[in-house]
Amino acid sequence: MWRVLFVWMAVGCGPKDIYGHRPSYYNIPSAQGYRALCQTWVGDDVNDLIRSWGDPATTGTMPNGHPTYTYVRETQYWTDKVTTKVVDPDSGKTVWRTSPSEKVVRKCETTFETNASGEILHARWNGSLCEAKPPKPPTVNAPVVAESSSP
Repeated sequence: MWRVLFVWMAVGCGPKDIYGHRPSYYNIPSAQGYRALCQTWVGDDVNDLIRSWGDPATTGTMPNGHPTYTYVRETQYWTDKVTTKVVDPDSGKTVWRTSPSEKVVRKCETTFETNASGEILHARWNGSLCEAKPPKPPTVNAPVVAESSSP
């Protein structure tokens, strides 16, 4: 019992960074992480975004005349067939049922709106694949202590 308690305490009570997050927080992709990632681009130049993310899938224009740049990410895979043993409710007999494999498609579409000079004003996204690790907060440098010279 004590081993289980110790493991729980070790995992749940580790050191925190200056923002109160545990280090594992940065290793889990999430929708919140994607929001934070997209928001880091707001205020930056769209050319920096294109250098980092590559060419957008599409470009367009908002009704207000602002240019938009849309990126699309998509992944597809098939689930495994699963065979389970169940009791048929009608006959009471135990039977084996196999579920068919299914195609799963996950997608993320992200659009950045800029002004005429290329400054990113807004980011919006949609889809089940819009997940990312949160950006790491800036590191806090230790204060610099000036050396004093003795006369």
